[in-house]
Amino acid sequence: MKYRAIIILAVSYLLFVSCGDVPIFTEMDTNRLKIVIKGTFETEDVSGLTPMPSLGNDQLILSGSIVNGEFDEAGSLPETLKLPTRFMFDIAELRLNGKKFANYRQVMEASLSGDGSAEAFFNGRGIVLENDDPAEGYYDTVQIYVRKMIFDGGNIYSSSGNSFEPAGETRVIFSEKNREGFDFNQYQQNTYVDSLKLNSSDYLRSFPINIPIIGGLQYDKNEKETVLEIRIVVKNFIKKYELSYYDLGVLKLYHFYALSDWLREVQAGERVLGGNILAVARAYVPGKTGRVTVNAGSGQYVIAIPASEDIGDYFMNRIPGDETTGARGFDYDLPQSPSYQGDNIEALLDYYIKYEKYKNDCNNKLTSTTQNFDDYGIAWDEYDSAVNKFKIAPYVGYTGTGTTVTFSNMAAPDEYKFYTTSKPSLYGGLFEGSPPAPIATITVDIGDDITIP
Repeated sequence: MKYRAIIILAVSYLLFVSCGDVPIFTEMDTNRLKIVIKGTFETEDVSGLTPMPSLGNDQLILSGSIVNGEFDEAGSLPETLKLPTRFMFDIAELRLNGKKFANYRQVMEASLSGDGSAEAFFNGRGIVLENDDPAEGYYDTVQIYVRKMIFDGGNIYSSSGNSFEPAGETRVIFSEKNREGFDFNQYQQNTYVDSLKLNSSDYLRSFPINIPIIGGLQYDKNEKETVLEIRIVVKNFIKKYELSYYDLGVLKLYHFYALSDWLREVQAGERVLGGNILAVARAYVPGKTGRVTVNAGSGQYVIAIPASEDIGDYFMNRIPGDETTGARGFDYDLPQSPSYQGDNIEALLDYYIKYEKYKNDCNNKLTSTTQNFDDYGIAWDEYDSAVNKFKIAPYVGYTGTGTTVTFSNMAAPDEYKFYTTSKPSLYGGLFEGSPPAPIATITVDIGDDITIP
């Protein structure tokens, strides 16, 4: 009886005592860190970026990688009828500063139709991801290990004489089901610059995606809830690409959709899409935030960043012909040698024809000032540095037809700089050129409800 009483008392103690103010069995079943993932450029509400072009205007979303034209289902007219309708995302796990805390496979799917207001992934609410609370401490990066990223709407074409004929839609396995779509994540492992390096095989850009937490995450288990919001720019950030391959001696083409190559342009013949996943994270504790409304005028974007940040990192100052700006087309951006695509006579002949063209293009591009290998390496390092510094702001909003943007949960206390800028004019592009001057620098304290100006 004595031992039975001791056991009962011990169980009772475990049921009602924990490290905080919650019983331990409840603590084991409760997440104090809430992970929310969104597919929008904006922090809140539906994306204000230009929607996918309507029927007949899809030339606006073509990448420079497409060289063999567009085709309809008959194989001759421009392909204007097959825009993507769905985005599919397969996550293997999440980590914070490289430390495991969400070792769960999670799949999600969202419709691309309309403005996205019907989809949590696109309407500002976001999708909550499963996780185990991490250890207490400070974190400044979150890693997403992505198994697959898929858009539907892709087609396969087969060469026939001097033209191409439809050979079916692209198919892929998603969540153990055969679906229409193309997994473009397999081509995001490297950037073009990576492919030029001797250690190119060491790069793995999308497994994981390394995402900065702007302002950092100070995780404290004594807080009832902490929110980590991750935003990946997907909605209205889509381009069409082309990949060629040989199948039993027949030249075929993949035409498929993937994330825009606005940051790192993909040119004809290149088989890498890496470096074009744009993402950011922010953290806040509900109840320890401030609310800020910005009067900006109609059709304006509002950007807020911590005062310690440089606004220049959130704009790309692109000047064609200058590698330091992150634009392709500079002197050392030489033609790419063709790839050998099959063990058959057709592929071999095609390779040699393309190789002769490559040599001619190189001879036309090379001059006495572009034949120094050391300068070649320096130029590409400068290019890589220019694009690597670009970031997505932790707080972004669009006024649309209204005149204000409200950020409901700004982490506090902290000092922020606020900016306004016009909507990007390029489809599938973001902010370019010289950044604007701040319209205000404000310290946001807990419970504040501030209006600017």
